Amino acid sequence: MVWEDMKESVSQNELVYRAIKADLLAGRYMPGQRLESRILSDRHASSSTPVRMALSRLAGERLVEIHANDGFHMPAITAKGVSDLFRFSNDQTLQCLSVRPRSGVDTFASYAGRADDPDFPEGVFRAIAIGSGNPEYLSLMTNLNDRLYLIRRLETSVLGDSENDVVTIFDSLRAEDWAKARVDVSEYHRRRQETSIELVKLLYLPR
Repeated sequence: MVWEDMKESVSQNELVYRAIKADLLAGRYMPGQRLESRILSDRHASSSTPVRMALSRLAGERLVEIHANDGFHMPAITAKGVSDLFRFSNDQTLQCLSVRPRSGVDTFASYAGRADDPDFPEGVFRAIAIGSGNPEYLSLMTNLNDRLYLIRRLETSVLGDSENDVVTIFDSLRAEDWAKARVDVSEYHRRRQETSIELVKLLYLPR
């Protein structure tokens, strides 16, 4: 009976974590907003313990911040912070490409998904990390995908043809043109670094 209760508790913790994370990625909360445990408990029909555990876990993923004596908050986003994040993403993606196996392109495509999938950008970068053969890169890329998720959903308003940048990377990878893929990855990130101010302005608009 104790084991069954433990399994149920773990399941509830995971469900609350996933639900709160989904809200964060969807942009339900504004940058810098305080996250009230009581309100989250009511929203997710949960006690306060799973909510606090979820927020602590999300803080470890840098999707949430802990402020001394003031609980949990959404990170305050700045243009420099967004630019730095894209620069870091560029560096890590290029590193993945420098070590990825030169085979298994069909497998790569299966991980990337379809170009008409809303999550195609995350799929492409995740596939690049998987192709490196190093699980540490995959873990890091997964976190980068989460932290950039909402920004990528807003960038079409600034860049217009933003989805084409990802398709271009994908096409180079499918052709096994690794040199061009590296150029495409750098161009993808350069454009977003240059528009970081406009992207941050969109993040602060009511949704």
